Amino acid sequence: MTSIQPKNCTFDVTPDQPINAPGPVLLMSQDDGDITVETLGGDVVTFVGVTKNFTLPVQVSKVLTSGTTVTNMIALW
Repeated sequence: MTSIQPKNCTFDVTPDQPINAPGPVLLMSQDDGDITVETLGGDVVTFVGVTKNFTLPVQVSKVLTSGTTVTNMIALW
């Protein structure tokens, strides 16, 4: 049996830039703080008090600069 390994499964997240993943992503915070996102549905949501290495299972189009204090996060799909 052959195992298929996906490539480019993680993406650095740059606030106010689209997350260009081929499907839904999980956001992983690598700092403590707040994360404000725009969802695929167009809603803006702020997750307050996110802790380091916490994974948010949200479908987002982008992370917003306004309201985001976490400076280091990645998207996983």
